[in-house]
Amino acid sequence: MEEKRPKSTDEIPANDWEKTPASVKKLVEDMGQQINQLTEQLTQLQTVHQQIVEKVNRTSLNSSSPPSSDPPGFGKKSTQKKSGKKRGGQPGHVRCSKSRV
Repeated sequence: MEEKRPKSTDEIPANDWEKTPASVKKLVEDMGQQINQLTEQLTQLQTVHQQIVEKVNRTSLNSSSPPSSDPPGFGKKSTQKKSGKKRGGQPGHVRCSKSRV
């Protein structure tokens, strides 16, 4: 009777696999199944992660949602550099003497 070899043991030569004790064969087969299950689970988690990242990065600029749904602090920051001067008349400025009517 020929035993079915798991895919994970394809690298093991047939004569070595036949010499392997049954307990080790069982362990290798179980580990191969576990690897396959974890690989499938990883693929599913990566898909969910990608969907969540896309949802988090969605704003009114790249979707049809209204601007009110954007997160706090979102928006264009002023690219104009401040001059460092205080508001109002500056020292040395010639005062305007026109009277207001």
